[in-house]
Amino acid sequence: MGKKKKRRRSLAKQKLFKVVTLLLTCLICSAICFIGILIRNRLPLYVQEPGYELSGHRYLYDQLYGWKNIPGWQASTINQPLSINSKGLRDREYPYQKAAGTKRILVLGDSYTWGYGVANKEIYTEVLEEALQDKYPHYEVLNAGVSGWGTDQQYLFLITEGLKYSPDLVIVGHFINDLEEILQTESYGLQKPIYRLQGTNLVPGNLPVPRPSLANTKTVQRSNPFLLTKHLLEEMQRKCAEVNCRLVVMQFGTFIFPDRDDSIKLRKLITAAFPLIENVHYLDLDGEFSAAGLTADALIGKNKDHHWDANGHRQTAEILYRFLQEQQLLSVR
Repeated sequence: MGKKKKRRRSLAKQKLFKVVTLLLTCLICSAICFIGILIRNRLPLYVQEPGYELSGHRYLYDQLYGWKNIPGWQASTINQPLSINSKGLRDREYPYQKAAGTKRILVLGDSYTWGYGVANKEIYTEVLEEALQDKYPHYEVLNAGVSGWGTDQQYLFLITEGLKYSPDLVIVGHFINDLEEILQTESYGLQKPIYRLQGTNLVPGNLPVPRPSLANTKTVQRSNPFLLTKHLLEEMQRKCAEVNCRLVVMQFGTFIFPDRDDSIKLRKLITAAFPLIENVHYLDLDGEFSAAGLTADALIGKNKDHHWDANGHRQTAEILYRFLQEQQLLSVR
């Protein structure tokens, strides 16, 4: 009997040891997985658009914007110098707090504003700032453009980051494809936020923006893009007005194929809708290009992707400068 009891005790101890070992193994594996997830979520996740092999462009995944510029990145865009400052602007360093007596112009936009394919100093924001130095040397022009961003992402940036710079004027570079991009949760193969209209209210969606995956999760809402854009721009204007800042919308894009039926129709719709937005200064850049006799060839040169070359940026800066003066949006010290 004594031997049997000892044997049963030995077997019980062995079973208990196996159970404890199994539990400890499970706990250790769970802890490793948990730590791995924490590390994965904290490590920067870089993303890239289709055609990266040619452009050299990369971005940083962001759960609010979808993607953003990589802070402190030094690279090239179609073999032209590309510099991103420590706060993620394609510009020189700027503190949030502006110096006494300084005026600031914050420019939001997509790849045209970001400067796709041109050197840092050739972007129209830089050309504009240089032109201002003669009569308005107290003005700074901050380039907050991000390639591929739509009006919804620009609005999010304005209210979460852009207004920290205390701008006196905000310019939205609105390209025609923004009307399409604001309707979908994915652009250029990258996930993004979206806004939907509920009555007159803007309701955000696809937030936080999912991390990149191979799964196709793109959804497209059925909504009037002009009405949605109108509400986004009105919200921008309202946010700007709260801090005594004015808003300019610079509309363009039909300059590429001005004589095509779809371009003519789209231009009519845009020029009928956008100027009616209250308290927003509207610049019809396509109309200015046409009035000046500037064709797409003159603005894009040898670029095959329809982005402006250095001359296109210079022409845009000159038109924008005149507009700001005519609208009395610049003040002498």
